[in-house]
Amino acid sequence: MDTVIAVLVRILEVMFILGILGSAVVLVLTSLEDVKSLLPGGDEKKEAAPSRTLPVQPHMHASDPAV
Repeated sequence: MDTVIAVLVRILEVMFILGILGSAVVLVLTSLEDVKSLLPGGDEKKEAAPSRTLPVQPHMHASDPAV
């Protein structure tokens, strides 16, 4: 029984260490992205796709009243 508990404790220790390492990786990557976005010249202007706005001439529907 002591062996089973020892193995389970080791498994939990490994899971804990992996969780800490994963959190550290996420923290470093997020920090790098934040620093990149805050530095001047980091804003590369992408070509904006034409936005969907109202057409120049409004469409008439059969149910619209004639003016």
